Amino acid sequence: MALDVTFESICPSRFISFTIPSPTCSDSLLRVAVLDSPVQPTDSPQVGAMLVPEGRENDWIFSTELGQLQLLFSSPEISRLILIGNQFKEGDFSRNIYHRPLKCSLQEQGFEVWSKPLLLALSPRSLFRNGIPEIPILSYEDSLVSSIVIHSCVGYHVGEILVEDVEIESESEVHHGCHKREFRRRMRFKKMPNLIQTEIRIVPETDPSLNSVRIGDMGFIPDLQVLVHPYLAPMVASLSLISEYLEGQMQNGFKPKALCLGVGGGALLTFLTTQLGFEVMGVDNEMEVLRVAKDYFGLEDSECMHIVVGDAIKYIKKLAYHENPQTLSSIVDCDYNCLSHLVDGKVNHKFDVVMVDLDSSDIRSGISSPPLEFVRKNVLLAVKLALSESGILAINVIPSTKSFYDNLVTHFLGVFEELYKIDVGNGENFVLIATVSPQKKDNNIKKKMLTKFETKSNRVKGLSFHIKRPWILASLHSGVIQLWDYRMGWCNGSFCEQEYDMRCALHTFAGFISGHDQTPPLIVSGAYDGQVKLWKLWRMNAHPELNLLAAGHDNDMIVFKPERERPAFTISVDSLFYTKDRFLYDVLDKSTNQALLKILKNEIVKKSALPIAIDSIFYAGTVNLLCRSEDRVVIFDLQQRLVVGDLQTPFIKYVVWSNDMESVALLSKHAIIIASKKLVHQCTLHETIWVKSGGWNDNRVFIYTTLNHIKYCLPNGDSGIIKTLDATIYITKVFGNTIFCLDHDRKSRSIIIDATEYIFKLSLLKKRYDHVMNMIRNSQLCGQAMIAYLQQKGFPEVALHFVKDERIRFNLALESGNIQIAVASTTTIDEKDHWYRLGVEALRQGNIVKNDVMGQFHNALYIADVQERIKILENVSHLPFAYITASVHGLHDVAKRLAAELGDNVPSLSEGKVPSLLIPPPPVMCGSDWPLLRVMKGMFDGVFDNTSADAADEEYEAADGDWVEELDIVDVDGLQNGDVTAVLDDGEVAEENDEEGGWEMEDLELPPEVDTPKVSTSSHSSIFVPPTPDIPISQIWIQSVKEIT
Repeated sequence: MALDVTFESICPSRFISFTIPSPTCSDSLLRVAVLDSPVQPTDSPQVGAMLVPEGRENDWIFSTELGQLQLLFSSPEISRLILIGNQFKEGDFSRNIYHRPLKCSLQEQGFEVWSKPLLLALSPRSLFRNGIPEIPILSYEDSLVSSIVIHSCVGYHVGEILVEDVEIESESEVHHGCHKREFRRRMRFKKMPNLIQTEIRIVPETDPSLNSVRIGDMGFIPDLQVLVHPYLAPMVASLSLISEYLEGQMQNGFKPKALCLGVGGGALLTFLTTQLGFEVMGVDNEMEVLRVAKDYFGLEDSECMHIVVGDAIKYIKKLAYHENPQTLSSIVDCDYNCLSHLVDGKVNHKFDVVMVDLDSSDIRSGISSPPLEFVRKNVLLAVKLALSESGILAINVIPSTKSFYDNLVTHFLGVFEELYKIDVGNGENFVLIATVSPQKKDNNIKKKMLTKFETKSNRVKGLSFHIKRPWILASLHSGVIQLWDYRMGWCNGSFCEQEYDMRCALHTFAGFISGHDQTPPLIVSGAYDGQVKLWKLWRMNAHPELNLLAAGHDNDMIVFKPERERPAFTISVDSLFYTKDRFLYDVLDKSTNQALLKILKNEIVKKSALPIAIDSIFYAGTVNLLCRSEDRVVIFDLQQRLVVGDLQTPFIKYVVWSNDMESVALLSKHAIIIASKKLVHQCTLHETIWVKSGGWNDNRVFIYTTLNHIKYCLPNGDSGIIKTLDATIYITKVFGNTIFCLDHDRKSRSIIIDATEYIFKLSLLKKRYDHVMNMIRNSQLCGQAMIAYLQQKGFPEVALHFVKDERIRFNLALESGNIQIAVASTTTIDEKDHWYRLGVEALRQGNIVKNDVMGQFHNALYIADVQERIKILENVSHLPFAYITASVHGLHDVAKRLAAELGDNVPSLSEGKVPSLLIPPPPVMCGSDWPLLRVMKGMFDGVFDNTSADAADEEYEAADGDWVEELDIVDVDGLQNGDVTAVLDDGEVAEENDEEGGWEMEDLELPPEVDTPKVSTSSHSSIFVPPTPDIPISQIWIQSVKEIT
């Protein structure tokens, strides 16, 4: 509800002001001003209110429409600004003196409470769509402590002019926790009340203590030795680009010449003349401004300073083209006498530097500098002609928009050779420096260190020079901030309030942030812990090629996209349909939660209520839909109206079906879920960066892309990288080793990939070992990743053939049980730890046949190991035999324990017989173990011995080894126990000592004294692989004896 129909809608550029009685004081009035933004849209308005600081009601910033317009521009999201303050009286001189109060009386009287009904009444109707709105209360803060108007006048071009002395709090100087006081003199124009045209430092006429001085109590005089306006120091610093040239001019007896377009109070001109020794020419079109500059800002005519009253743009054209008489008639309002002084032939009309400080006369769209007329190419060419060969142009820029600044830079680069940009750091001004000719860069200049300061810290995180004084601010890693005087060489002070390490940097223009325009970009955040934090974005930059923006703040960095890049596309059989340009939109109606089946004429054929609340549907085969909700997906049969599959998933963005519709890949932001056509979960793959797209190939391998990689996913969840991308792509189809895709420009592309790695892993997964062996021979499969994969998947014998490093070969040999390779690697390494591990593995393998109990008992009998025989008999539950053995050999403790276990079944011993211990005879000779047949052979053993052999021949080669025709190999694994005797009876007896057969003497080192027969030279040498033995007859006998006893 609005107070009046006038306020029910936003009317661009409308300004209304009125007075109301003060609700807190009956004898005073409040002034209310309502201003609608000229640029903000009216469909979604935002309203803001501001309380005028007490005592500044007559300030042009708050009392004029133009001033309030600038306040509105400083809050770009606000559509309507409402200002409330005390009513000021015209002509009241007491109002020309301002002292900042300690507290605002209106705020103490509950401004936010009593003003809320008024603010709601002044709000547009559209603001109440979602209930009663909350209108933010904006505040205006600056460094002004007190001010007094010392002069006012009216100019012909600029209108009303105001000169005031002010006391401010210095933002850069802090003394004992308080801001240091400074006194300034300012010049402002009423048509641009928020902009300070000229500012200089002033000092008292006498020299009392600054703490006792107050504005209005005594007189002040200008101090012209320093520049206090933020952008003037960078403009003067631009002279360092031509410092060698200027020094040469001075050594030859010539004063450098400067042309200043826009004089204002003359602070820049006076500094160039008195401090740097320049001969300065100033141009300004307002005579009244020049008079005020001479009376109040110390501007004086001298031999080195000349002032021209006239239009600056016309003057620079006349100066550049003075030799062309046909152009003189187009230039008017210039001081021709002064112009002739420049071009009379005695004085060179070329300038070494041109400095421009001109404001736009139209501020309806915001304060901007320079005016658009100056940026035209003919004007810039005129400036270039007015400069000497080594001259430079320095210009103060206040961009109203980012596009204005970019266009300005483009125009300058089209005329001048080089362009330098300086961010002043106040969130408003920039300085552009253009050169007529390229600057020489001497890389052979010897650099000399002037001085060195010890900070007592491990690291200095940032440095910043003071704009005026010889100070350096250093931020240390320990959180301490130190202030150094580089002239005196000592530390002026330290600040230890910071908890963490600090960094210091200059402000940069980062565009417009919500709530601010060209002031430092700030973001306010509130959290559940009750803390309100103020964040500053120190820098924002755009990627030169990609659609990415990066913003850095105090604690982190944010990278984001300004708009969506993924093109809309779909696949139908072998056809690709996609949007070429950005003019198509998709709309989803979720209100009814129904699936509507329509024909191409947009006629509804069938409606089906969906089982869950969904927000998107995908194709899932004939008469099936894949429905997505926030935390799961379901497959819905439209004919039977049943849910045929359900799977809990994160929020799914894309669905990709395999060619045979048997598998589906569900793509979320950081995960890929592989499932069957009935949504039976198979595997889940997680990614740290966004998954962009994917497609299935003919081998049921899912190929997908991330921001900068093409990757694969096997059915068991194994994944890897195929290719690195320069730019993100979106896969449309995978055919063989070719990927068809779309890029950001919606252009169809094809990419050839190397599929060797994932085909190799897929063959291992499907146990297609013939393909594996063929790829091992013919492909370059190497690298630590492949070795680790083979080792992890249980194929160390395959990984062994890819490794040359002996230490890795040793580990793989132990894992695969290949003692021979382990011995060779250990011999090469020759370290104690490796010999120990080899010994442990050799003992673990040994030459013992599993479950050969009778063989173990015979060995214990042969070596007269009584305790071992008792142990073996106990393990096979032959306690009576164990008891007899212990009793006969005098182990009474063991016999007593066994008798307790037997109870009444203790066997009796024969009496009258003297037992004796069976001691085997000592061996005639001592040697190594008798060589054994190799009883283990892996699938991949021996395939690398002859890499040139044909694979087909090896598949059909008989594995007879060196046995040839002398032995008939019997499949013992397939025989029953009762058939062993028949096999032995029917077998042929091998000839004695005729052939060594399959002993493989070339693989084992025998003692030299053993007369070993030579190995057969058969061309078809191979290794015999005996089958796994069944339970031997001796073991069967033991079991039968056990059953009898």
